[in-house]
Parts: sequence; structure tokens; C-alpha cells
Amino acid sequence: WELGRHVDVDEAMVPLKGRAPCKQYLPLKPKKRRLKLWCLNDSSNGYFYQINIYRGRHESSTRPSMFSVGEWAVVALVLLANLKAGTIVYCDRYFTTVKLLLWLLKRQIYCVGTAQVSKKKDTESSSGFPRKYKMKNSTVTAKGTRTGGTCHGIIAALGLQDTKVVYYLSSAFGLGITTKKVRRKQKKNGRVLKHSACAIPKFYNKFMGGTDLGDKYRAGRFAIFMFCRKWTVVVFFNLIQIILVNSFLIAKCFEPELDHHQFTIELACDMIKYADKHEKGRSVRTVRNHRDIIGRYTGRHYPEKIGLAFNSNKRTAKHPNGLPYPICRNCVVCESEGRTTPKKLSIRSAYQCNTCIKSNQHVP
Repeated sequence: WELGRHVDVDEAMVPLKGRAPCKQYLPLKPKKRRLKLWCLNDSSNGYFYQINIYRGRHESSTRPSMFSVGEWAVVALVLLANLKAGTIVYCDRYFTTVKLLLWLLKRQIYCVGTAQVSKKKDTESSSGFPRKYKMKNSTVTAKGTRTGGTCHGIIAALGLQDTKVVYYLSSAFGLGITTKKVRRKQKKNGRVLKHSACAIPKFYNKFMGGTDLGDKYRAGRFAIFMFCRKWTVVVFFNLIQIILVNSFLIAKCFEPELDHHQFTIELACDMIKYADKHEKGRSVRTVRNHRDIIGRYTGRHYPEKIGLAFNSNKRTAKHPNGLPYPICRNCVVCESEGRTTPKKLSIRSAYQCNTCIKSNQHVP
């Protein structure tokens, strides 16, 4: 994969409940205990080009003292990706500092990102947004009001009043005004005003969502959720999921109308269809023939979920809100082969084959 001119760096999360030396605790997230990944993605489609696992306190021994955690995350990804000269990197305020932009400029790589205001007075060693361009947070200030200037003579610093004040640092675009007009609604009187737009927030909003776009496929509807307490297993299956996402994005370049749902179903069917037979010596309960496996999972025997229902048995008492439970029926295939549970009970399943359920027996 050949990266375009615009790439972005952001974090991605992998849920984990087990023990891991690099597990992070994030109290403001829905799932508080996770593994954190630093990702470099193509801004055009979300392709995962480079990934690093954040190791927490164990990373301090290998990280150069001149870089902070956020700065080193970008630097490591840029070095591993071997970006071309002229590439523009987009990142949020956790990563963006003046020191990072100067380091990237030495390698002819540009950067645009939101930034935090420096807590100390402005000096030559300050890394945050210059305090002299800071704006007061106010709900009365009209949207589109901006202030800014230059930092170190080559970095543009912009403060923009939107819903709240947002600060930008840029080494790719200046403070020039574009011909495009932006509409903003005023809170005070509800009037809609038009004002001239700046290139920095325009391109930042356009190209910053590469990692989020890739995460939509990685952790979305067809994600591989491996609930395991071994963090190595979780990371392994997460990498498989990233490979599947990249494969889909490459295939979509040749077939623009390809849907992610369609791609996933076709991939699963092809993997089952061309799967090898059981190896010799492998312990399996019943070795079915290869043609039977292909028919039951790809052809007319493709399983479908039966559905949900509100049961009136004792299980409903555990849920005061009366949550629905999946409808389960005896497995036709297991009954035809005489398989039962260890307690000699019928094996039940929430999935059924419409072909076999009509005759109430396994149809080969």
C-alpha cells in the first residue's frame, strides 16, 4: 500500500479484562480497562499502515528523554513508516507540540494538529500553544473570532472560537484566508453569520478522521471479539481483524461499490469452502466429510438465528426489566449423530437450518 500525502496519528483501544503489563485504566471510557494502540492511518480511507502498542511505564526505559509520551508515539510511527518528504501528519492535542513540529520539519514532513496552551510563560523552550495568543472562553464571543501569529518564525499558531475555543499549531498551512465562507449560528441571538474560513481548521477537519474510519470497520459490526484473559491472544486476534480491514480497503479500491457486509460474508464462505480436511491424529468427536461441511455453512444449509422471545421461566427473574432471551431448539445434526451433553441431555442451539428443520432430520 502506498500512502497518500495526508496521514493521521491517533489512538485505538482494545478491550481487555485479564492481566497485562501494558493494560491501561481510563475512567472516562465506557470500557475502562483496555490496551492502547498508536495507529498511523491513511486519511483517505482509514488503511492501517503502522501500529505500536503502548507499554505504559515499561516504555520509559526505551523512550528518549527529550520526547514526551505523545511526541514519541508520533516519532516512532513516522520512523517505522519511513514517510516521504512533503507528507502532512494530522494529530490531536495529546500529541501536538512545537518540539514535535520542529523535529518533523527537519525531515521535510509537515504537521497540523490541535494543541494545549502552555502552562508556563512563553520561552524558547515552550512546547505548547503560545500564551500570548490565548483567548478567553466565553459564550458571548461570536463564532469565527480568531487570533494567532507565528511561533519560531515557521509555525502558525491559531486560536479559533467555535462552540469553545480551539487552538491549532501548523507547519503545513499559514494563517491565510480562503475564499470559502463558513456559516456559524450565534448563541446570543440565533442569527446565522458568514465569515471567511482559514485553511488550518478546514484541512484538519477533512483529514483527521483516518483512524476513526478504520476503527469503524475494526471494532464495528463484524469485529472478532475474543473474550480471553490472555492479553497475547487478544492482541493476536485484533491484528487479524486489522488485516481483514486492510484487505477490505484494498478490495474496495478495485470495486468501489463493495460493501463491508458483502465482503465479510464472501470471505467467510471462501475460507470454509477451501478449508483442508482434518489432519491425521487430530482428536475430533465426529469427522464429517469435506462436502458436508461446505454444504452446511455455505449453501442451502447456511444457519440462521431463530430469534428472541420473552420467556416466563425462572431465568427472567434475574432481569427485572424483562430482557428477551434467544429461542433455542434441539440441534437436528447432533440428534442424527446421537451426540448429547455430558449429562445425557439434548444439545440445543440458537441457530437453525431452514432446510433441515422442515423434515426434522439432517438432510445431507
